Amino acid sequence: MASNSNFQPMVEPNQRNTPKTGGKVRTRHRQVAMLLASGLSVQEVERQTRMSASRIYHLLADQNSFVNKEIERIQNETLAANARLLPNLRLKASRLLEKKDGESR
Repeated sequence: MASNSNFQPMVEPNQRNTPKTGGKVRTRHRQVAMLLASGLSVQEVERQTRMSASRIYHLLADQNSFVNKEIERIQNETLAANARLLPNLRLKASRLLEKKDGESR
């Protein structure tokens, strides 16, 4: 049975009347996020993407922007990958130290 209610469904404030970012824009924003997450400055990203610095700063100012969410996702993936590699690096380092210690005796 369909409801004849005049009430609008609850929508988060940042989701109201905002079109989905798609196609070239989304790809470009992902590129900006990847470059920023890799540690490049806004000026370096500006040169590589040909997007103005003011536009990049505008994207970063919106805490709910796709760019900020993508930067956070990339950083979380990088941290998780590094955490998986850390035990192997410690093991290699300890083996090298043991080998070096054995050679010095």
